[in-house]
Amino acid sequence: MPPACRAGALTAELIARLNSFIATVVLHENITTYHSDSQRISCSSFKDFLQGPDYYYARHVEKTLPSPFSQSLSHGSLLHHWFETGDDSLSFAICPPPTCLTQSGGLGKKAKDWAKENCPNSMIVSAKEKDQLAWEVKNLLANRAFCEWREQIVMAEASIRWAGPEGILMRCRMDAATELKWLDLKTTKETDILGGGFAKSVRTFGYDIQDAWYQMGMEACGLDPQPLVFIVVSTVPPHRTQCLTLPQDAVRKAKDVILRGLADLRLRRELDWWLPDTTNETVEMSYPDFYRR
Repeated sequence: MPPACRAGALTAELIARLNSFIATVVLHENITTYHSDSQRISCSSFKDFLQGPDYYYARHVEKTLPSPFSQSLSHGSLLHHWFETGDDSLSFAICPPPTCLTQSGGLGKKAKDWAKENCPNSMIVSAKEKDQLAWEVKNLLANRAFCEWREQIVMAEASIRWAGPEGILMRCRMDAATELKWLDLKTTKETDILGGGFAKSVRTFGYDIQDAWYQMGMEACGLDPQPLVFIVVSTVPPHRTQCLTLPQDAVRKAKDVILRGLADLRLRRELDWWLPDTTNETVEMSYPDFYRR
């Protein structure tokens, strides 16, 4: 049964139980509505703060910097849509006629105009990207661990909001949840997921921060905080798949980063000071020993 169907059958008693704690839970909230909630900080916007308070201010307070876009994010949206709907036939992904594509086979204005006229409610993809999506889905459905998690899903795409440390209002949105665990679907360009490749992605994209953040959300719901289960799909042939959790000693350190960061964010809001601390000083630059060697 698709996750969306199981989520639709979720009992009112379970939602009431979660909402009886300090968190509020909203099912099937429009994603644009969720992202437009500027009163509460999400994990992704907190990671922007870790890049620098001036960057966070430009992105989320002044809003002069646009949201980053990449082809990887676009493809990840396709895979997430499949995961949410359970449409294994991939009927939601439509390929425009070859005559509507660019010379390189991409989706230009002509393809978008065709889609707007012929299938406005579908997601348009090139034939190459749909083939890639089909391989990824095929490999996921052949992964026994994934199928076991998929069968246990009771809630999909739920928005969680709560009051966190330092009086900071927080939010997160899990991809899916079982009775005990929250699941998150990730794509990676690494082919060797467990051999160190995905570990680099964890550090680069702050997935340890996300794990700790979501566990705080679970706790706010009155649940026993459990490691986030990452369902990792390689976007590079042969499109390996792996279900995994992160070492929890690293996640505990990430939570310390969150607590220090939220305290810093609260103070900067009070002082309305968004420049890095050393901006008005002349300092000696740190220089790693391996550069000297």
